[in-house]
Amino acid sequence: VWFLYAQGEKVFYHSQQNPQEVSYLFPNDLKICIYDTTFVVGKEIIKPKLKPKEEAEEIYEESVMRGHTAIYGSNIANGLTKFKLGNVPANTDCKVILKIAFTGNVTKQNSFFVKFPLDVYTPSGSKNCLDVLSSDFIFQLQCDKDKIKDVKSNIINGNYDDLQKVFSIKNQVNCKEDEKSIIINFETINPIQSSVLVGQSTNDYDNCVITIFPNLEDKQSDSPKEFIFVIDCSGSMGGTSIKKASECLEVFIRSLPANSYFNIVRFGSKYEKLFENSIQYNESSFEKALKLVKQLKADLGGTELYQPLQVIFNEQNKMGQKQVFIMTDGEVSDPQPILNLVSQNSNENRCFTIGIGRGCDAGLVESLARLSGGKCDFLQEGDSISEKVIPQLQSSLFGIIKSVQIHVENNEKFQMSPYPLITISSKGSFIIYLRLKNI
Repeated sequence: VWFLYAQGEKVFYHSQQNPQEVSYLFPNDLKICIYDTTFVVGKEIIKPKLKPKEEAEEIYEESVMRGHTAIYGSNIANGLTKFKLGNVPANTDCKVILKIAFTGNVTKQNSFFVKFPLDVYTPSGSKNCLDVLSSDFIFQLQCDKDKIKDVKSNIINGNYDDLQKVFSIKNQVNCKEDEKSIIINFETINPIQSSVLVGQSTNDYDNCVITIFPNLEDKQSDSPKEFIFVIDCSGSMGGTSIKKASECLEVFIRSLPANSYFNIVRFGSKYEKLFENSIQYNESSFEKALKLVKQLKADLGGTELYQPLQVIFNEQNKMGQKQVFIMTDGEVSDPQPILNLVSQNSNENRCFTIGIGRGCDAGLVESLARLSGGKCDFLQEGDSISEKVIPQLQSSLFGIIKSVQIHVENNEKFQMSPYPLITISSKGSFIIYLRLKNI
């Protein structure tokens, strides 16, 4: 498993003449964990404590009413973390210090990437959370010299020192207008294999992370399969993203097995099916699908993935387990209900995902595949379309591993995430977090 740990500081000056409440928004996604926060208001250092949401909010409101400077933070909708600073004194310097852990997204046997979001796309538009155009923006990453071979990024003014294995950005972030994230790609010296990362003991608990790459031999099934292609045609997919989605879909359609059934579903604020129900893959259905591919547009408004998936899952499975391929930028307003839906229907439907454009929500895209035993990949600038699509399609023809069990020798009293364990592709990857109380 690959992690990136980062510490960020944001300094601002409260110039108002009276004490006021100040809000600070930080872009988040499902691959990021804020594990420590510190606020410096003037000369006062505030270290927030983790509390249940209702209790924390009550303490904050009471402190503000009494005239104290107080901090309240919580995750809100649309991939944002919001911090409220109450009763910030007039003419005061404030500093926000966040310590963050990123989980790497494996793309090949010897490569992975991490994404540092700079803003978040919401139904009401982008939220410019981090000022990356200022002259004092600094980003530096020290890589493990024994494990990392090369580092590349979407940031034009990013600099990689191959000798010291240091990637850095100074002064400001210079990237394409439609890329609102810092994306860092790592190439490893050796192939990534199954491994265990043991963490430091905290609060009387031992903890570790297990990464599993089964890579088991499996025989492809000759029985007919049903393939559903779900294409994000929301406004945020405009430009190069919808073009890449169209290219992916064309390769998928041209590569389907001869005896398969398929359908295409476009979605945004609403959804549209190519066929009422999945039909057999033949010359006629292929021509209709190809016509749709050539006319694909980002013209369906917002990004509402829940309803089309619910409709697909509720349809009768004619060929056994459905193979659902989702191509999206992952910018949905509320991902958790979607993840719950996929998890609840994972026995009859397996999701494969390709994240496209604007530094998509890698956590959402990967979780959709992980929860159903599918495979996830990401399409970035310069990537080969066929190298992304064909492994996905091949993986869908192989079976999945069920009844996975985890045992800790001489101790079965441990906590595990995810729980219960989900299915896993015989050609995929799987991450398990364990926590064991010290005896």
